[in-house]
Amino acid sequence: MTTTHNLNVLVSMIVVLAVIGIAAAQVGIIRDFDPGSGDYVGIATTEASSYLPPYKDIKYEPFYARDNKLTTAWCEGVKGDGIGEWIQFTLSAWESYGEIINVYRILIVNGFAASKELYYANNRVKKLQIEFSEGQKKILELKDGVLDYQVFVVHTKTKWVRMRILEVYKGKKYDDTCISEVDFESADHPCDLTEEQRARLMKNGDPWDVDPKKWGCDEGKTNKKQKK
Repeated sequence: MTTTHNLNVLVSMIVVLAVIGIAAAQVGIIRDFDPGSGDYVGIATTEASSYLPPYKDIKYEPFYARDNKLTTAWCEGVKGDGIGEWIQFTLSAWESYGEIINVYRILIVNGFAASKELYYANNRVKKLQIEFSEGQKKILELKDGVLDYQVFVVHTKTKWVRMRILEVYKGKKYDDTCISEVDFESADHPCDLTEEQRARLMKNGDPWDVDPKKWGCDEGKTNKKQKK
């Protein structure tokens, strides 16, 4: 009787762990094991230039690019491919709102990633213009056929991030361009680190991409203060 009870408990634990694993994979939690991951950045508000009206029980508002579900998406709502349409995220650190945050990485699940059928039926973003509150701009090129997070290191200080559609991969059935999920991570900007801190990180494989030459750090102005 004890053996049977233990076996039932073991089976129950396996089922629970399997369910947790599926849920974790769905919302992208697995990327937390990435040695280069940064701190989670919260989102205060999300807005967009347009979005599709609801169809049956399915909604396409900008919120759905930030709900930790790959089964939902923001889809722009203008006629054609949505070139020039945008989605914007106002950032919020745990202890502050409306302050400048160094966005270390942007993580994007492209297209309507609920299924391969929906993914290829709709447009996917090929090229995004990333606009930041302090005036900086960057161009990101996304791969097609990736129904998971694509990671981009940007190291840019900002209060908000706007993503503008520049180019798309054409859908087989619809001309709506969709993005399923967007996440942001923060970390110290390379130019704010001491030489000792940067040297230590680069010696260990530079998982946070802190090479000052890459990010235009003025060596005469970066933080050279050493630990006491």
